[in-house]
Amino acid sequence: MTSAPPGSQPGDNGDAHWIDPDDDGDGITVLSGDCDDRDPQIYPGASEIACDGVDQDCDPATLDAPDGDADGASVCDDCDDADPARYPGATELVADDVDQDCDGLDRCYVDADGDGVGTDETALSASCADPGVAGVPGDCDDTRGDVAPGAAEVCDGVDNDCDGVVDPGCDTGTVTTSTDETGDTGAPPAEDGGGCGGCDTGRPALGLGWLLVAALGWRRRR
Repeated sequence: MTSAPPGSQPGDNGDAHWIDPDDDGDGITVLSGDCDDRDPQIYPGASEIACDGVDQDCDPATLDAPDGDADGASVCDDCDDADPARYPGATELVADDVDQDCDGLDRCYVDADGDGVGTDETALSASCADPGVAGVPGDCDDTRGDVAPGAAEVCDGVDNDCDGVVDPGCDTGTVTTSTDETGDTGAPPAEDGGGCGGCDTGRPALGLGWLLVAALGWRRRR
C-alpha cells in the first residue's frame, strides 16, 4: 500500500490514491473491501481455493476446509467429499472396488493358488484383480489351482468343486490296479485249470463228466 504523504490524514482530498488505493490493480479498492491490496487474486467475490489457508474472497464465513458430506473429514483430507461413507478411518469393505478409508487400497480375498477364487482370509491390495488376491471367496483348497467352486469334478478322492461332496457319481468300490516293480499287477490269477497262466500242456483237459464216466467203468470191472 502506498504510504500517506507526511502530515496527511485519511480522507485528505489532496491524495485520493492514499484515501482509497488499489495497489494490486484487481479493480477493488481497500475501502471497497479488498482485504489484501497486495494480491490481485484476493478480493471480494474471488473464487475461494480450498485448503490453502488463504481467504481469497475476503469473507471469513467462507470455509477454507469445508466438509461437503458432513462425515467429519474436510475436503482437504476426504477422498470423496460427496460420499459420507468414505473418509480416513472408515471401515474398509471387502472386494467392492471402493476405497472407503481413503488409503488407496481395497480389501480383497487371499488367492494363493491363482485360480481366481480366494479363501475367507483378506489382504489389502490396489485392486482385487492383482496377483495373489481375488474378488470372491469360497476356495476350499488354496494350494491347488484345480480345486475351486465351479471346477470340474473328477474321480480322484478330492472335492474339486468345493460343494462338500467328494467324487459324486463315481464307483467308489472299484479298485484300480497297477503293475509294481516285480511285474505283479496285484490282481488274482486267472482260473485256467492248471494254474500255469493259460499255458498249453499238450494234454486235453478232463472235465467233470469224463471223470464220472471213468469212475463208473472202474466199478463195473470189479
